[in-house]
Amino acid sequence: MKTETQTTIKSEILSNINKGIQKLDDLIEESIHDENTLMQELNNLVALGILTYDKKQKIYKHKLEPTGDKIILEGNILLPVTVIRYDDKTLVCRGLWYELPPNFDVNRIIWNVPVQETNNSTLVDLLQLTQNKMKKTKIKQLDEYKQLVNLIIPYNDKLKFIINTVGKDLTSIVLLFTHNLYITDDSALEFRGFKVNSEISTDELIDQLKRKTEDRAWEEIKINRIFNFSDFIISKNQIPYYYDGKTIEYAELTRIRGNFKITYYRENNNGKVEFIDEDNFDNVDDGLEKIKEIFGMYVKEYLESLDIEINL
Repeated sequence: MKTETQTTIKSEILSNINKGIQKLDDLIEESIHDENTLMQELNNLVALGILTYDKKQKIYKHKLEPTGDKIILEGNILLPVTVIRYDDKTLVCRGLWYELPPNFDVNRIIWNVPVQETNNSTLVDLLQLTQNKMKKTKIKQLDEYKQLVNLIIPYNDKLKFIINTVGKDLTSIVLLFTHNLYITDDSALEFRGFKVNSEISTDELIDQLKRKTEDRAWEEIKINRIFNFSDFIISKNQIPYYYDGKTIEYAELTRIRGNFKITYYRENNNGKVEFIDEDNFDNVDDGLEKIKEIFGMYVKEYLESLDIEINL
């Protein structure tokens, strides 16, 4: 498995060029980034041999045309693009996961093209091509494993996961990053508010469940250890920023649509939850930047200790 990341500005530029927006003034007008940042990235892409500047036509274009037809994928333009390559497939994510052929050239993607607002038949053709060739990863529940839904699996002393949907190849789960606040031989209090959606192999899960309880080794199930920052931006997620073994302080994503709202709480080893403060952001970007700041206070190092990588 190999992982690549394409920054927001790089994916924006390549997407716009694929749409035929190639003149500098047009690229500046379409960009969500400032002009200096855009110019710096254009110069970098030219220096790396990804783009070239045609002085006669005064346009930027691919130095080597991407392999394959251009395709349209839905994604959040504020997020980077994550590419995970396996021998038999390529997974691409920009808020949504897509399963694509191996050796897929990500430089041919058009992100978020408003096809419904144009009569350009070429774009309609591109959308049809996308629908025919590409598929979103969607897991359909198998009837024989319905009883496993909502089962909590104790992966190890710091991770648990809840089974959502058991499919033919993949099982969707909610991965819980647990923090003990109180534990004895008879009872325990555990913080489970910090979570992320993920997938595991159905075969590996069923193999463990078929074993005797004493023979199960849950850590033999391979879990995803590479996540985007955007994977954690889900409603009601509780992101810890302080933990001392008895007390945990966390930021809850109370509202992520419209005005961005973050509420801060403290929970102690008696189970008491105390409101601390709240932040409201009219601009979603400002809210996301605040969450990134919170991630840097504790979570990033904590995830690294679990051998989990996050692209901020």
